[in-house]
Amino acid sequence: MVSQRAPPGEQRVTVFGYNLGHMPLNKELIDILACPKCKGPLTLRPDESAFECPRCQLAYAVTDDIPNFIIEEAQPLVKQPLAK
Repeated sequence: MVSQRAPPGEQRVTVFGYNLGHMPLNKELIDILACPKCKGPLTLRPDESAFECPRCQLAYAVTDDIPNFIIEEAQPLVKQPLAK
């Protein structure tokens, strides 16, 4: 059996030893998700690492393609300084 590692930053799904590759989050699910705190809209980061709520300024991590919407575990969004 040949073992293949996923490139850094890419996750692979394995079921019963069969590599199913990277499974992106379902677009229909993303469209209906809401912030668990304010019930407002969420945006998914381009790298699919977290959902962000602009209203609450919180980021909800996505680990192994599973979003974690526990409010107490959300991270505050880091504000980017304005470019001069």
